[in-house]
Amino acid sequence: MALFWISLYTAFLAFLLLSFSAPCEEIILYPGQHLSLDTDLTLVVEDADSQRDVVWLNLSQKNQSLNSSLLHMGEHLFWRDFDMSVLGIYAGGLSDLVVLQINDTYELMPVSAKVGPGSRD
Repeated sequence: MALFWISLYTAFLAFLLLSFSAPCEEIILYPGQHLSLDTDLTLVVEDADSQRDVVWLNLSQKNQSLNSSLLHMGEHLFWRDFDMSVLGIYAGGLSDLVVLQINDTYELMPVSAKVGPGSRD
C-alpha cells in the first residue's frame, strides 16, 4: 500500500516537473520504475543505494539494452545525443529515490509505474 502512495507521489512530482518547459528536465524515480522517452527509449532505475550514493540505470530500446551503468551522484550517462546526470540519491521509507536531470533533446513521456522483477514491492 505504501508503494502505491510512493508511486502516486512520484508520478505527481514528475507531472509537475514535466509541466514546465526548461532546458533540462528533472525527474524523481525509484528502483524498478520506468521512464519512457521519445524514439522508443526507456530508462529504468534498476537499483539504488543511498548509503553508497550509487544508482544502476539501464537505457533500452524495444526491450534491448543499449547502456547499463552504475553511476554516482554528479555522473552522466551518455548515449548518442542522450545525456542524463544523477543529481541525488535519497533514502526513502520503502525504497531509495533518485533525482535525474535529462537534457531537452528528448521529450519525456508520462512516467510509467511499471515495476520490474527486482523491485521492492
